[in-house]
Amino acid sequence: KIYNPLKLPLAWDGKPIPFWLYRLHGLGVEFPCEICGNFVYMGRRAFDKHFNEARHVHGLKCLGITNTALFRDITSIDEATNLNDKIQRETKKTKVDEGSIVQMEDAEGNVMPEKVYYDLQKQGLL
Repeated sequence: KIYNPLKLPLAWDGKPIPFWLYRLHGLGVEFPCEICGNFVYMGRRAFDKHFNEARHVHGLKCLGITNTALFRDITSIDEATNLNDKIQRETKKTKVDEGSIVQMEDAEGNVMPEKVYYDLQKQGLL
């Protein structure tokens, strides 16, 4: 039996990794993710990698979020839903309905949106 009082992770040969390597990789730091079912990731590298893994993507899909790239480094369910709502509101605000655009026609028969027509008229180009 191998003596491992610090409960260090085991290397490929079954022996604990050196303590300096444990500290270098930050394996003593815990990163919990609420979206993944309160799973705790040990070390920043494992935490960063988990955003592309199936567990996190599935958690986001269960919340109704499809674009996972925008939700990197977000681990709280509340933060994710708030950000998703904000993104949805902004897309609705920027999306312009084709039927609501007023078309204007100048003397030469060119059709353009109302805003462009008035801008050109102010500049004296019409």
